Amino acid sequence: MTRTAAAALMLLSGVAAAGAQPVAPESFRHERTVTVTAPGPQRLDLDAAALAGTQAVASRQITMPVRRLVHDGPPDLRLYTAAGVEVPYLFVPPPFEGQRVISGRILPIAATKTTSGFEVDFDEVVPSLTGVMLEGIPAPFLKRFRLEGSGDRVRWTVLIDEGTAFDLPDEGLHSTNLLFTASAVRYLRVTWDDTNSARVPPPTAARSFRQATAHTSALLRIPLEVERRQAEPGSSRFHLRLPGSHLPIDALELTIGGGHLLRDVRVLEPRLTGTRRGQLEPVVIGRARLRRVIRDDRTAEELRVFIEPPDEPDLDLVFDDGDNPPIDLQGVTAVFAELPWIYFEAEPGTVIARYGNAKAVAPRYDLEAMRPSIPAAVARATWGPEHERQTVTPPAAAPPMPTRGTALALRDFRHTRSLPAGPQGLTVVPLDAAAFAHSASTAGNFGDVRILDRDGLQVPYLLEKRDEPVVLDLRLERREPSPTAEARPGGSEYVVPVPYREISGAELVLTTRARVFQRMVRIGVLVPPDRQARTATLQQLQNRSWQHTDDALAAPPLTLRLPVAPRGEVVIEIDEGDNQPLPIERATILIPSYAVRFFRSDAAPLLLAYGRADLPAPRYDLALLSPYVLGQRAHTVEAAPEEGPAGSAAAGPGASAETLVSPAIFWGVLGLSVVVLLGLVVRMVRRET
Repeated sequence: MTRTAAAALMLLSGVAAAGAQPVAPESFRHERTVTVTAPGPQRLDLDAAALAGTQAVASRQITMPVRRLVHDGPPDLRLYTAAGVEVPYLFVPPPFEGQRVISGRILPIAATKTTSGFEVDFDEVVPSLTGVMLEGIPAPFLKRFRLEGSGDRVRWTVLIDEGTAFDLPDEGLHSTNLLFTASAVRYLRVTWDDTNSARVPPPTAARSFRQATAHTSALLRIPLEVERRQAEPGSSRFHLRLPGSHLPIDALELTIGGGHLLRDVRVLEPRLTGTRRGQLEPVVIGRARLRRVIRDDRTAEELRVFIEPPDEPDLDLVFDDGDNPPIDLQGVTAVFAELPWIYFEAEPGTVIARYGNAKAVAPRYDLEAMRPSIPAAVARATWGPEHERQTVTPPAAAPPMPTRGTALALRDFRHTRSLPAGPQGLTVVPLDAAAFAHSASTAGNFGDVRILDRDGLQVPYLLEKRDEPVVLDLRLERREPSPTAEARPGGSEYVVPVPYREISGAELVLTTRARVFQRMVRIGVLVPPDRQARTATLQQLQNRSWQHTDDALAAPPLTLRLPVAPRGEVVIEIDEGDNQPLPIERATILIPSYAVRFFRSDAAPLLLAYGRADLPAPRYDLALLSPYVLGQRAHTVEAAPEEGPAGSAAAGPGASAETLVSPAIFWGVLGLSVVVLLGLVVRMVRRET
């Protein structure tokens, strides 16, 4: 096909497609340049920015071997020439059918003082070989190697300069699949490094897969933004920020510092589970046991977590540290499923790519007729930087439902808190310890929590339960044991400075630097003397034995259920026996964590209100609201300090939630008392005179 004919075909196909699928170029949110350096057929690989800005694509998992593939690309992608003519293209999927296993013959090679190895002959040049699976090497072993490939056994190309293969059954580590960039080879040569390890016999078999097409793609890998979060003792928590939502991510590869490693990790994201109406809950989308073994200067490790494709643009990573220090997470890389690539034909220059239209459907081009004959040799086109178009409607369009509900009287709520003005779109407000303590509904339900505008109109929201607790560090106050009926000699007593007396469902975690000890610990509420009891009494007791006998390891923390204390102090009593007081290194309160998600239709300030025992749980049209509060990047705002009804200042932490006597009554009674006292004084003076 001549260049003129190809250009004519492109022009006619573009005109036909534009007539069949009219999509205005200005309706796309994103625009990028594509650089073409050679004439004719082109290959353009999808990257993270394109996947994040287009409609979501679906992946599926196949076996033999186990792979996760994306067959179809995003339907809202369009290509244009500089003159505005639409350029036809095809998505070329990764090879998922027609693969067959091929076996190679094992050939010996000469050994030296420090090396040994073998070669694999596949009998013919395989156009696109991407790896080899070695079988039958006796375990255990941990070896470094060098892998080379050749088509004629004369000229060799290094495929893996320095790799590690291992099979350690006792440690649960196995890696004998040698993967490399797709290459046309017949022979593979594996050279073991025997400098610091015993020699191993050659494998009994070496297998690979013949691809149905020569067009293969390397897996897309991108580093993620990682933020360490505050965590409870014995855990490490991190927040991962993805490039976008609904990405076809298959696994997370972790970079962790330190030496030997054996820890469990979970990957979570919020989802509507159906267990509680209108509530998001954390769902585990991946888990793994991470392992690393170091022998001499060789390392065997498995630091990959396979996950379900996430829906949200943010994930949480939780490590179980056990009795170890917090994990040294140095980086996280997202590994995508195998992706299709874009085939098109163009002359050298610039092509304009536009995408980001939720209503666009996949185009149909006449170029589809040549799919069976896509040439093996294609030029590589490259992406330019992305920018949002300024001529389109803002992405945070209002949902197809009223953004306000019925009105509620602000004065009926015990607590109202201001929410600052913010951008239109998805907004998240964390519910802190004050909201958790002062909500009138049962802890964890928040049925009386409302988002209101200044006119008292409700803003529909979804409640989100989080796996990450609210962590508050405390400074325990040690004092002489109180003269309670339960007090015993040889004990220590600590006052727990609870931030809010009404808080419920929280836990107190104690850690100590002591290594060998055994103590009985009691927690409860020290109620002051009253008409029924002449001495202070310790109520709502919880007894726990805290002990540790290994002086080589740190003691595990002690977790106690924190009692509700509307009256009295929360105290801890430790029976020390005849020992020195147990050193309490850290005291932490863990409060269940919740947040509310809502769609902000304008930038006006709002109110967070709660504290109404008569208010039932809200009922919003969640089926219509969900697409606008899920799978979106959220703007987080913090609520202002608590206020009382009609904006009056509320009591601070630790104060009673209710006012026993109103100010008017208090001052009236006080004034009357002063008048009565003055009258008595006057009468006494007259009698004396």
